[in-house]
Amino acid sequence: MFQMLGRGEKAGSGYDKIRLGWKSQQWLPPDIEEKVQPDRIRLVLPMVSLFPEESILKLRRRFGDRWDVLSVDEVQALVIADVEGRVANARLRLRSEQHPADLSRMLQQLVV
Repeated sequence: MFQMLGRGEKAGSGYDKIRLGWKSQQWLPPDIEEKVQPDRIRLVLPMVSLFPEESILKLRRRFGDRWDVLSVDEVQALVIADVEGRVANARLRLRSEQHPADLSRMLQQLVV
């Protein structure tokens, strides 16, 4: 079972593929819940978008063709700014695998 979840010795199986699939769809990441009594492992697969459709439409209209060349992290930053009114490096680190310095550079480039 752990091999199927990508948590066992067999590298690249199960869970990693699911995680990448969820990331490509821009859904909230899957979560593994472990219970001790009784021993159970539960894989939660939320099919909830990280990007509200109304924000995407609004930003797409605003940025036009430039929208299509933005990276996933840049889109995340702009959506967070639209939804929450601001965006910070610390907030992006919760959703990105990039180094904090790279996120800072990205945010600076988006400002200009």
